[in-house]
Amino acid sequence: MVLFKDAEEERMAALIIAERLYAPVALTAGGPQLLAAPTAIAGSNWEWSMNQNTPPPAGQTLEESTLDELPVALAFEIGRTAMPLGEVRQLAPGAVVALADVTEANVDIIANGKRVGRGEIVRIGESLGVRILRMFDNA
Repeated sequence: MVLFKDAEEERMAALIIAERLYAPVALTAGGPQLLAAPTAIAGSNWEWSMNQNTPPPAGQTLEESTLDELPVALAFEIGRTAMPLGEVRQLAPGAVVALADVTEANVDIIANGKRVGRGEIVRIGESLGVRILRMFDNA
């Protein structure tokens, strides 16, 4: 978040999403308040941030293609387990950890911390991959 001060000394900020989208924010006693919908950042290397009095225009519409360019962190998870800290401290190279409820080669597909799909492990030449079984619907 980039902080600005306007002429009225009201605390203003800019919400930056994935270094690609901008939205003006007012810092109120109740917390940040979004003042407009996110818009694409124009220019390169945050040119607009050099002049804090003129943030990017908020009247631009957000194109779906702009959203398609936002990075999403994906993780492919085969299982989880919980163990006491004492056991975690005992882990060393060569230790084997049993995973609860792993009976198939299924994996959860996690996007930004949320499960969005299921897949199965497949061999791709000398490495592994994931075949998508379900995405977004009843993930």
